[in-house]
Amino acid sequence: MDWGKRKRTLLQAIKSGELFILGIEDLGRNHLDGLLQPGERGDFNQLDVLQHLTREARNDQACIDAQRNIMLVKIGKGGIVVYRNGPDSTNGKPADFAAWHQRFLAGLKELGVGPGADRDRRPEIVPAPGNWLSWLMGED
Repeated sequence: MDWGKRKRTLLQAIKSGELFILGIEDLGRNHLDGLLQPGERGDFNQLDVLQHLTREARNDQACIDAQRNIMLVKIGKGGIVVYRNGPDSTNGKPADFAAWHQRFLAGLKELGVGPGADRDRRPEIVPAPGNWLSWLMGED
């Protein structure tokens, strides 16, 4: 799917309250090296659209979890959650995936997102990444 053709629709959905949760693989990139995954093409790739959405929202701040692996950019009534170290980084072992999933849910809860989230908690505020790929690859 060419996200570039749908960026206005995505932005409207997020502003009206939708929450998008994206990992590096969802953004068309390989979790090991950040390169485009085979078959990804188009005038805009997902990472370009993410950069556009956060810039278009004029939000230069984000919330980050204590492990510094999950970031939330609030846009209108909704937001975009972006995480590094996704499920593809677990080597495909069920126990590793289960441990990743627990860390992921704890991070979401910490950011005030999802079931059981502490809406009164105030996560750390950081600048939104100027370069999402660099942040996703841990080069921040």
